[in-house]
Amino acid sequence: MDFETYKGHLSWQTHPVAVVVPDMEVIPGWAGPRGLPTDMAAFCKDETAKMQVLEDMHRVGKEAQLKGFEMVSCAERCNT
Repeated sequence: MDFETYKGHLSWQTHPVAVVVPDMEVIPGWAGPRGLPTDMAAFCKDETAKMQVLEDMHRVGKEAQLKGFEMVSCAERCNT
């Protein structure tokens, strides 16, 4: 069986996983107004940027009427 550790807790529950690849042409226009780094390397290392992306994904998911179990619950930063 597979398991995942999330925030120090062992989880046997399944949940959706997303691979998010920031678009280098979109990031400056999306991140700048939010006060986030517009440089791709800095953006990918920024914890606040990660949370903003996850919140945006949740907003879009709610607009699409996804159920809670259909939404991504956590995210990891991209590597540059």
